[in-house]
Amino acid sequence: MEAVTAAVAAWLPATEWGRAGAVLLGAATMDFAVQWTMFLVSYALRTEKLYDATGTQTFVLLALSNLLQVGEPHPRQVVATAFVVIWALRLSFFLVSRVLAVGEDSRFRHVKGKFGLFLIYWTLQVRGTCGDGRG
Repeated sequence: MEAVTAAVAAWLPATEWGRAGAVLLGAATMDFAVQWTMFLVSYALRTEKLYDATGTQTFVLLALSNLLQVGEPHPRQVVATAFVVIWALRLSFFLVSRVLAVGEDSRFRHVKGKFGLFLIYWTLQVRGTCGDGRG
């Protein structure tokens, strides 16, 4: 994440965004990269079973990488990040278990074979992991 943030910071004018903007844009860039990479894998395999696991694990990745950006984090930041990671792992276990038990995720029944539509689902997942959390 540090390399992504450094690259983004070099691209952004420091007067407009500063370090915080570079970290946020770096997180969004990493999120899109993960989602679109896993979309390509899922599309090639014609499966939706990676969707929820990817979303929640990306949430963990972003939480941990942002904590590491701080340098020497305050104990409150460590505790908050730990709770986010625990929540995301619990949610991932639940969602993946449900899809595996049912055999499919019905939301994707008619879209997983359609490149553009399936890509929209994966792209909108960025809103849930990097955006406002309502995704």
